[in-house]
Amino acid sequence: MSDASAPLPCRGSAHLTTLVAEVDALVARVRTAVEDAAPAAVTARRAVEDAATATASLALDGGSGTRTDGDDERDGTWLDALGRTAGGDLADAPAPPAGDAGGSPAAVDAQLVATLSVAERDGVTAAVAADDLADAFGRASADAGGLGAALGLLHGRLTAGLVAPERAGRLRRGPRVVHDASVGRVLFFPTDPVHLADAWDALLRHVTGTGAAAGGTPPAVRAALLHVELLRHQPFDAANGRLARAAARLALLADGLLPAGLGTPDVVLADDPLGYHAEVGASVRRGDATVWVERALEAQTVALARTVEALAGTPETGPADAALDGVAPGAAFTLADVMAHTGTSSDDARAHCSRLVVAGRAVRTVGSGGLRFTRR
Repeated sequence: MSDASAPLPCRGSAHLTTLVAEVDALVARVRTAVEDAAPAAVTARRAVEDAATATASLALDGGSGTRTDGDDERDGTWLDALGRTAGGDLADAPAPPAGDAGGSPAAVDAQLVATLSVAERDGVTAAVAADDLADAFGRASADAGGLGAALGLLHGRLTAGLVAPERAGRLRRGPRVVHDASVGRVLFFPTDPVHLADAWDALLRHVTGTGAAAGGTPPAVRAALLHVELLRHQPFDAANGRLARAAARLALLADGLLPAGLGTPDVVLADDPLGYHAEVGASVRRGDATVWVERALEAQTVALARTVEALAGTPETGPADAALDGVAPGAAFTLADVMAHTGTSSDDARAHCSRLVVAGRAVRTVGSGGLRFTRR
């Protein structure tokens, strides 16, 4: 197997070990909050989170300042592509004048924008609601073929009305390169089409059955590995980012890490879209996905904590804590601050900060490697 086809390993870290335990503890808190809340409140929260997840996924795919270029030099969204084709921002195009039958360029453009906008939103909404596919994404699934078929179905729902039906779930045939569109810097080169078939097979085996990410790997880590592998390979003609996020969500759901479907991290990841994409390229260059996986789990801790607060309310202020001495609510502090205030080792300080996060008294700064926090 070529290096391009081999899944990235996750070699782990002390921070990642802490995050795995933290996710489990916060999932338990969400379950308790769901049990204690009125069913209508849980349903309403799921609707809010699902809508926010769809918006965040669209933003990460195209509104993030990243661009995926192929033979058609298409941006992350079809609306981006349409705007560049017409030489302007068609999202701001005026509506057709009253009585316009749709024949003028302005009317055609506005109608196309409206049609694509609805199709894109419908696609991500369908993917967020694809709970019926979750079983194929769970760690208990030993069927690589079944997961591949489920990914194809998921891609079809994402791209309905946007790509030819016969291309949905089919490996791309052209090259891609992912840029930071603001300065034109290359973030990473997705897998060359010549390696895609091998990469696809390797990915499916990696996360199912006895694969390296399926055996003893914690479920949250396994979902993050599925996520980053789909991002780095960009296996299909379009909507690969949305597919990666929807697939990771279904893996978390199947393995019990999204109680009642709540706590999806996409909204948190969308706070730093450039960092999200750039870390994929950094992981490929390092040959190790650990830092990207840490980012994904950090985002999940924030999302789960938000869900707890939404259902159960802001936690009561806890007893005085030396780690928070001199830190005002809403202010930032670091792991080094906690070490200095408590006189403990880095490992003890890391565990202390994790307890503060689970208790709802601190929030992680995503992408900081466990070094920065904000007091609640």
